[in-house]
Amino acid sequence: MAQVHVRHTRKRRDVGTDQSADLTSMHAQVVLGRPDARECAAAHLSRVVLPVLVRAFPSVDPHLVRTALHDALLWYLARPAYFDPSRGRLERLIQVVARRRLVDSLRKRRRRQLREQGVIAAFLPLQKLRQAPMWGKPSEWC
Repeated sequence: MAQVHVRHTRKRRDVGTDQSADLTSMHAQVVLGRPDARECAAAHLSRVVLPVLVRAFPSVDPHLVRTALHDALLWYLARPAYFDPSRGRLERLIQVVARRRLVDSLRKRRRRQLREQGVIAAFLPLQKLRQAPMWGKPSEWC
């Protein structure tokens, strides 16, 4: 049993190494400006990074996760020379950028909700005053 597990692990590492080599060559083609390489790299990175982000943020709307990933891919494709293969894997860079974009969008959404709640809370007393009858005691107006 242990021998089968070790054999299976080696196969996974070999596949990962092949994918890294493929992505490194794709990155070189992207840096050269070949449009088909940009498309292949974006498709491959989407397939690899999206499941990682979905697992990391299970309660977040999948549309927001995809938007963050697309923003990260566009960021990379706009400046592919930023990536240095000696510092790490391209998948990890895209994952980190997408994660940061997603967290920023969640914070932005939360700030907006709080701001809107504050406006609504400030507006409600004025709305009650407008609807109150203009006769009777002032204490009854609200």
